[in-house]
Amino acid sequence: MNSASKRAWVTGAATGFGYYTVLSLLAQGWQVIASLKDLRQESPAFAEALTKYPQALQLVELDLTRLEALPALLAELQVAEKGLDLLVNNAGFGTYGAVQDLSEAQIRTQMEVNFFGPLLLTRALLPALQHSQGRIITVTSIMARYAMPLVTLYSASKYAMEGLSEGLRQEVAQLGIQLCTVQPGGYRTPFYSSLVWGEKSFAPDSPYRKMGQHFQGFMQRLAERPKAPHPQEVADVILSLSQRPQLPRCVVVGKDAQLIALLERLLPYGLFRFLMKRMNRMILGTPIG
Repeated sequence: MNSASKRAWVTGAATGFGYYTVLSLLAQGWQVIASLKDLRQESPAFAEALTKYPQALQLVELDLTRLEALPALLAELQVAEKGLDLLVNNAGFGTYGAVQDLSEAQIRTQMEVNFFGPLLLTRALLPALQHSQGRIITVTSIMARYAMPLVTLYSASKYAMEGLSEGLRQEVAQLGIQLCTVQPGGYRTPFYSSLVWGEKSFAPDSPYRKMGQHFQGFMQRLAERPKAPHPQEVADVILSLSQRPQLPRCVVVGKDAQLIALLERLLPYGLFRFLMKRMNRMILGTPIG
């Protein structure tokens, strides 16, 4: 796909994969709509980019849990008239903890941001993508391939996005729209430091409290590791996909994620599960059934 005069929309653009994807697309000549949850607080990160690409970068505020204003925003951006060549569904966050320890509000918010919001935005943009025979690249997670304890809800939201992409890919093929999911492993992003834990995860009466404490310590060490790969790696993959004539169904990014995907593909299911249980025991500090 020739990037000259092409138009992209990237969600969750304030940090991490989304931020570097926006910068990478701009550097290749794309017109980019970068949506942020809080425009006032998050837009300063783009001060340099706005100076460098004043005509190409457009920042918009979009809360995926409140899409009532989406039709007006699409009209303001003239999406129907100008079309859209690329949608990068990247926005999301993690809610960790045992299902029993999560509040209903936490469950609903996780699914609103990670699944229902992207679903509704994608649906609204399909006519514009059809007009340009565009493509949809959705960032999920290696946790959409393998779910582990205390990551159940987050994994469910990412499995849901994989299922959506798989079915939608077949629906819109006749319209010339292509879809691909990107499954990253762990990267140096604010994801770990911004994790939300279950309302009762560390309550004295929670049967999962010790497991949660052990896991929280592991996640803290993971967030602080100096050799964590840079999110530009994922942005480079997204940029490369935007230029390919034919999209693959899924791309796994990161050595840790690629190892899990390789083991899942090559090993018998029982042996794969055994190895994952051993890993879970190390991470959670307790035997897992």
